[in-house]
Amino acid sequence: MTNDIIPVILWCVPRSVSTATERAFMGKEGCRCWHEPLGDPFYFSSKRQSLRYSEEECKASGNWDKDIVDVMQTLLDPEANNVGTDKKGPVKYVFVKDMAQYIIPRQTLEKIHKGQGSQCYRTDGETCGTSRCTGVDSEGEIIENPTVIPTALMRRFKHTFLVRTPTKAVPSYYKCCQDKMAGFEFFDGAEAGFEELRILYKWISNPRSTFNTDKEDGPGAVSFPGKAQKQPLPPPLIDASVLLANPASTIKHICDQTGIPFDPAMLSWDAKPQAEFAKWGAYHQGAENSTGFKCEDDGAAKTNGEEAKIAKLPQEVRNTIERNMEPYEWLVKRQTTFA
Repeated sequence: MTNDIIPVILWCVPRSVSTATERAFMGKEGCRCWHEPLGDPFYFSSKRQSLRYSEEECKASGNWDKDIVDVMQTLLDPEANNVGTDKKGPVKYVFVKDMAQYIIPRQTLEKIHKGQGSQCYRTDGETCGTSRCTGVDSEGEIIENPTVIPTALMRRFKHTFLVRTPTKAVPSYYKCCQDKMAGFEFFDGAEAGFEELRILYKWISNPRSTFNTDKEDGPGAVSFPGKAQKQPLPPPLIDASVLLANPASTIKHICDQTGIPFDPAMLSWDAKPQAEFAKWGAYHQGAENSTGFKCEDDGAAKTNGEEAKIAKLPQEVRNTIERNMEPYEWLVKRQTTFA
């Protein structure tokens, strides 16, 4: 088999209907899905950005020696993409669902969340004086690569984005923590991920950024698998409410923009456990039990009921919603429009 696969990454925030989106691609013939592979080095490796888990837990996870750049390269490896799949033929498309904060340097994360009392990041003292945090142009747009992944490797994927209002995503994440659905119970608002998603989108969508101007792969890139992809500009940016209201046209748009053939059969699936989701316990139970996309009711009664529920949430959760509204609204103003 050759390396002529189409690799697509869906960057998102937690609880953004992203796993349901992944399920649409899991049943696609010739498509291999990877479920949050970058979370392993982010949370558990010796060079991890997050401090949610103790060193003992990380060493026992089996991910202690994982390197995030190596994981990204594995996603392009033809042999790795064909291992453990039930596909009838060779893998032609790779669909990766992951979080933008997983590839942001710890120094940047600490700067973003300084003063928020985060347990996952050390946010006391001076942080981040690197070009990864300051590589912006005169208009404040990000020019330099703000991630821990080499630009040439990032250019080997087609990038898409999915976001959801914090009024829905943050309470959903808080409930998952309360119910210990992923094995932990403390809620850390620094994991909401909206500012990190904006940072990544700014870089990839900026025509003047290194992502779009480094036409040559550069020194050392010859060792990366695959080849540079033609990235749609601006990249697809979807709001979850639009996806849920118009799943057929939205999924078709993602397919059209990335080169994965659309099939109406992608809009429904069987409710059953997925081995790919097992590492996060019951966290993705809703997506496993689903059979398709379910439209959200945004009527006045529903909205008023949600507002009342938010008012009863702990102050930390309400603060998290409030401070993430600005980056969310910034992203929504730039969301993709399509028929």
